Amino acid sequence: MLHYISKRKGLAGFMKGLISGLGKMFETPVEVIHLHGKEDGHSYEAFKVKW
Repeated sequence: MLHYISKRKGLAGFMKGLISGLGKMFETPVEVIHLHGKEDGHSYEAFKVKW
């Protein structure tokens, strides 16, 4: 699980793309699932990452 903490809102999609891009760069299949975030009332974004 990856926790991303930022004062700025709306970066969940950016983080998901960044993690996917790292998988492509290292030729490793990556699955990124956004579990919850600021829009759900949490103080951080949480992602489940599988590779």
